[in-house]
Amino acid sequence: MTEFHGSIAIELHDDQEPMSVGRLRELSDAVAKGVAGSATLAVDDRRLDWSIQPSRDTYDATAVVATCVEAVAGALRDEGLEPETYEVVKAAAITPSEARREARSVSPVVGAAEVTELLGLSRSRFYELQKSDVFPDPLTELRAGPVWRREDILEFKGRERRAGRPRRYPEATAG
Repeated sequence: MTEFHGSIAIELHDDQEPMSVGRLRELSDAVAKGVAGSATLAVDDRRLDWSIQPSRDTYDATAVVATCVEAVAGALRDEGLEPETYEVVKAAAITPSEARREARSVSPVVGAAEVTELLGLSRSRFYELQKSDVFPDPLTELRAGPVWRREDILEFKGRERRAGRPRRYPEATAG
């Protein structure tokens, strides 16, 4: 018998306000609570993708999809998002190995605070560097500020740096 997890994606309509990072975390926690299991959320612009693992073994694909869709709809409703503000673009039952593969393909996002920690920078140096053309472009802009793919920041960190004082980037100091 095959155990199933849920894979649900919704797309927010253009007139819907973007959500803050904190609100997205609360939303994901509410989905996990709704299935009494775990839920991993990935955000890409206006699309929200969940990989959901109910707490009990689930061998009925139809029941898994229905449970997961209801958990997502309930969490969205609790957050004040009515069905007319979004569209379900994917609702599927997947095997645990497919769920693991999906989770590996999702890149976590980081905000300014996490970027400064990852790079070991002061906030002022981070904002200066962000204005330069060498720093990665953000994935998207949320109300809380820009977010980057963690792997882009780690790749940036891994680039060779010369010893001594960091050079000033003209784009960052002009003005």
